[in-house]
Amino acid sequence: SHMDTVPPAVNAVMLEDDDKFFTDGTTALGADDKCGLAAILSVAEEYKGDDYAILLTVAEEIGLWGSSHLKKEFLDTINIKHVFVMDATGDVGTIINSQVGKSRVTLTFNGKKSHAGFKPENGINAIVMASNFISSIKTGRLEELTTSNIGSFIAEGTTNVVPDKATVVFEVRSNRSETRFEIIREYIEKATEAASKLGGSVDVFEEDLYTEYCVNEDADIIRHALKSFSSIGNDAKI
Repeated sequence: SHMDTVPPAVNAVMLEDDDKFFTDGTTALGADDKCGLAAILSVAEEYKGDDYAILLTVAEEIGLWGSSHLKKEFLDTINIKHVFVMDATGDVGTIINSQVGKSRVTLTFNGKKSHAGFKPENGINAIVMASNFISSIKTGRLEELTTSNIGSFIAEGTTNVVPDKATVVFEVRSNRSETRFEIIREYIEKATEAASKLGGSVDVFEEDLYTEYCVNEDADIIRHALKSFSSIGNDAKI
């Protein structure tokens, strides 16, 4: 499990009734991933069986940065056979055996400053370049298991200066790496075209955050999980 939550869950105002925990609406609850932590710690408190290891990471919400620093050599020393990640929505007994991969790309559009009142024609508006790029692409659900989203558009300045910088950050997720990278290449090409049409340029910073995976439904780890759920009277599902 990871220990961090989304920023709106900082100093969460938590309420509860007989059925659930919730907030007063001014903050997020942070169930992602406080619920996973609670499940793991509850089991650790009661379980008296074979040896096991608990791994708690930080900096997950910003791109799995915490777990990316885990050294494989450390895991090799403790002979781990199966790993379960407690981080998903759904009913108890839900087994998730596949996941999409994710990339994040930062585009910095470079224009040219000029006084917006005296010499606007001498400037190159970075906001216009970025806006033209955004209007040229499709976002949202592109295929059943492929999505993209623009999550940030920053271009600070004043109205009397033609802006020379605009930054756009987007992500792409897919169950196929080739599809993910094809979409990114298409977006970068469109960003380059939007910038060059106005005489500007664009800098690209690409991050491959994590890769997709799929565990066969007849794998040992899946059978182990199904057997464990069955032993407590739960009809698990994949």
